[in-house]
Amino acid sequence: MSILPFLKMNKEILLLILTGIFICIDLLTIRGITFLTEGLKRNTQIIIYSVFWTATSFVLIFLIYSFANPMPVRSVQQVSRQYFLTGCIALFYIPKLFFIAFSLVDEIIWLLASLLRKFKKFSMLAKERLLLFHHLGWTAAAIVLLTLLHGIVWGRFQYTVEHKSLEFQDLPESFEGFKIVHLSDIHASAFYEHTEKLSEIIAAVNKEKPDLIVITGDFVNYFAEELDGLENIFYRLQAPYGVYAVTGNHDYGDYHLWNTIEEKKSNYLLLMKKLRYLGIRVLHNESVLIYRNNECFALAGVDSWGLPPLASYGDPKEALKNIGRDTFTILLSHHPQLWEKKIAGQLPVQLTLSGHTHGMQLGINTGNRCWSPAALIYRHWAGLYEQNQQFLYVNRGLGYIGLPMRINMPAEITVLTLYRKR
Repeated sequence: MSILPFLKMNKEILLLILTGIFICIDLLTIRGITFLTEGLKRNTQIIIYSVFWTATSFVLIFLIYSFANPMPVRSVQQVSRQYFLTGCIALFYIPKLFFIAFSLVDEIIWLLASLLRKFKKFSMLAKERLLLFHHLGWTAAAIVLLTLLHGIVWGRFQYTVEHKSLEFQDLPESFEGFKIVHLSDIHASAFYEHTEKLSEIIAAVNKEKPDLIVITGDFVNYFAEELDGLENIFYRLQAPYGVYAVTGNHDYGDYHLWNTIEEKKSNYLLLMKKLRYLGIRVLHNESVLIYRNNECFALAGVDSWGLPPLASYGDPKEALKNIGRDTFTILLSHHPQLWEKKIAGQLPVQLTLSGHTHGMQLGINTGNRCWSPAALIYRHWAGLYEQNQQFLYVNRGLGYIGLPMRINMPAEITVLTLYRKR
């Protein structure tokens, strides 16, 4: 679903709707708290209510202030404030929703008991509220709050280095042991005021001594200016065969309400100019040949390609048109869905590298596996997939979008080493 309808909505109306929703959540929450605190001393109740309404007022006041005092457009500070606001809303309201959900179970039980007591054989049912689910809801809310807090403070900057060895029957012999580092979804504003975290990631990339570095899109959230101040960090990326990339859906400025089409286009062109300055070659529905000794493989790149309602700029056939059918080919595509819709079983591509999903920035351990809500949307949402000797790898990304957190879904540096199948 596109967010543009919300961007086009009158700011005052949007603020009124959001404030109304949050106040309803607060009133339902305080109703449940009232039942839980009935037996406490009056002074204790006053302290609990004061803390609740003070914290709630802080979020609502900041929400109103953000709408009334917009930051300068095309500034990383604007995106940073957005992250801070969504983080506060998540911390203060997601736990309340869990508490309300559990409390409603108690309310339903009490209502059913009240109705049944009208019948003589059920007259012995207790008139008091059991409040069992209120207590369970309070516990669940506390657990959710601590989990969210961990995801914001620590989880969003945690990363793992994933090493994968891939075997191909048709890999040119000269590329035996060829090492590729795959990065994706940097969302540069995520590292605003945390540049040391990005420096640490780049150092970890260089430590792997890759032959080639590829980046599968979403360098920014909205504006080319989000890269300002990070140039010296990105410039440290080192690989003898170069740094290549493709665009992601966020790189086109599709999620900002521009004054004119020309303004949007100039933002995109400025981003491409900044990437060229950093020594990053962006492949726009095209390919290059990577040579080692007298052998080569093709590296192709597709502009952001997505299913509706996402805009689609990519053309895989155009990207592959100059590649011989027997040439070993690696394709860069921001969206993993391209692989299942257009590549697997249809086009001669041995390896496709993608990103986009972020693993929904949320993972739930289920035994020896990790499940993510991303699986409800994407068939291929993280890790390695294979179909008839055609491989897809989906990187979980480096930055974040929406909520400034990662919960059991750390950022990822992927290290792929290519071998000939024996």
